Amino acid sequence: MSEINELLELLEDDEWHDLSQVAEKMGLHEFRVELLVNFLAEYEFISLDKEGRRIRLAASVLRFLKRVKPIEIQEFGG
Repeated sequence: MSEINELLELLEDDEWHDLSQVAEKMGLHEFRVELLVNFLAEYEFISLDKEGRRIRLAASVLRFLKRVKPIEIQEFGG
């Protein structure tokens, strides 16, 4: 699984996540996660709270992933 996919799946709970905790869960250096986060935030896939160093999925992306997930499971078995 790609790092971006893993990050998006981690954020599917629609909660704010601390960057250091995300890095730990993904087994990546925090700087690597920051690079991914900055890329996704630039294209508005995620919301970034720079002061609190927290991230969450953008509402539109969350809706999209919830629609696609059942199709993905049906087509590819999970």
